[in-house]
Amino acid sequence: MLRSRRPAAERLLAFSVALAAALGGSPALAQTDPFALPTGLTAQSVPARSGPGLTEISVNGEVRARLVDLAWAGEELAIDAAAARVAGLPVAAGATGKIPLRSLHLVNWRFDA
Repeated sequence: MLRSRRPAAERLLAFSVALAAALGGSPALAQTDPFALPTGLTAQSVPARSGPGLTEISVNGEVRARLVDLAWAGEELAIDAAAARVAGLPVAAGATGKIPLRSLHLVNWRFDA
């Protein structure tokens, strides 16, 4: 069986693509990356977060559309009482401000990794 030769234009196109790929990764392009981390950034130079921040919650297996803000209050994870009420969590009457999650009468709570 005879095998036809590749046309010259196809070989030229393949060569052009290979050349562009080889030369395309120039260091100058890395400086224009909008997501590049600042130079000198280390784990020690970034302040510790006050908690997990905005968190999606599920009540009785139903994921709520509203996110809640969780934060560390001393050694305990806390939630704002008003935000907990809006999310449908059982908050004690008269509770205001940040309240510990353990004070809510929940079956369980966990974080997804």
